[in-house]
Amino acid sequence: MKEVIELKVSSYTEYPGPRYIKQGENSGEKFYNDYLSKKFSQAISENKLLNVNLDGTAGYASSFIDEVFGNLLKDFEYKLILE
Repeated sequence: MKEVIELKVSSYTEYPGPRYIKQGENSGEKFYNDYLSKKFSQAISENKLLNVNLDGTAGYASSFIDEVFGNLLKDFEYKLILE
């Protein structure tokens, strides 16, 4: 079984914000660029799994979630994401 890297959104913020940086603080775009894409690349290069923990925040706008996870599909192969 592969080792797991955990990324907690609550370590980024307790209050996830809008989709884009230009729209306000704690955006999905910033979380993706500064955290998720880097951790996902690390997990791939180290042959590990990445678990994105969504617990511990005040909630999510659908635009935040779409920006964060939708960009994975743009930047990485679907097969890698499923693994």
